[in-house]
Amino acid sequence: MLLVAASLSTTAACLVTASGGTASRPSPPPGQPAGSVSGVVTDARTHAPISQASVDLVLPDHTQVSRVSTDASGRFSTPSAAPGPYLLRVGRNGYAGSVQGIELHNGPSEINVALTPTR
Repeated sequence: MLLVAASLSTTAACLVTASGGTASRPSPPPGQPAGSVSGVVTDARTHAPISQASVDLVLPDHTQVSRVSTDASGRFSTPSAAPGPYLLRVGRNGYAGSVQGIELHNGPSEINVALTPTR
C-alpha cells in the first residue's frame, strides 16, 4: 500500500487541466493484460474519508482515460486499462489536489491518497 499526501502546484494545475479528449490507450480486449487502481482518499489532518472526491486516470500527455468518484467511505476503483504509465489525479473542493505518476501492471493496484485541507 502506498500513502501519498501531495499538493498540486499552480503550474501543475494548468498542465493537467489544459487538455481533454478521449483516451488514446483504450481498455485492452478480453484476455489481454489489464490493470486497475483502487484505494481510499482521506483528509491528511483528520484521517477521515473524503466522499465525492474525483479520481482521474490520465495518460502522460494529460488525456483523461477515466473518472470516478469516491463513495461515502472514501473508496474508489478505476475501470480496467492497458498496462503502462499514467497519472492519478485526485481532487475535492476545499482540499489541495494530488497528482502522482503511477505504472499500471497486469492486475489491481492499491493506492491511498491523503488530501490536505485548504482551510
